[in-house]
Amino acid sequence: MAFQLDADWPGLTEADRKHGAEVDRTQVKRIAGLLEEELKTLTTGGAEPAAAGEHKPGDAFSAPPPPPPGAGALPDLQRHCALSETQLGQWQTAQQFSMGIVSAYAVLVGDPGSPGGGLYAALVRQYGESVNALLESARSYDGAEQAYGQPGDRR
Repeated sequence: MAFQLDADWPGLTEADRKHGAEVDRTQVKRIAGLLEEELKTLTTGGAEPAAAGEHKPGDAFSAPPPPPPGAGALPDLQRHCALSETQLGQWQTAQQFSMGIVSAYAVLVGDPGSPGGGLYAALVRQYGESVNALLESARSYDGAEQAYGQPGDRR
């Protein structure tokens, strides 16, 4: 199956092609700003770790408290989720389990300052680079317009 363009898609008419591409830089900057605000939720950790409730047999169930602000952010995961044999125990099974936990943590989360980091650290880094790329694109269009005039003014 060949790739087909939708004839009703804005910007695909012959008249549009004559004037060149036009980008609403205000909208691009607004969207980049929104994305940047959301990125802060992934990069700004909370002051306290998320807590789990304890239930004993026969206790009535109560919903756990909501996670604190910053729970799930990369710094929060790096600060509170790096378990080792210190937390899991020195007995043989705990040590074996610890090796798996440490390996999974390194792959999924990534230690602070480690080159490359884990998958979550890479996601956060790529997210930030995407926001920067949007802003750079808007700056490039601004610069080109200042240098060459409005799209309709070009020769």
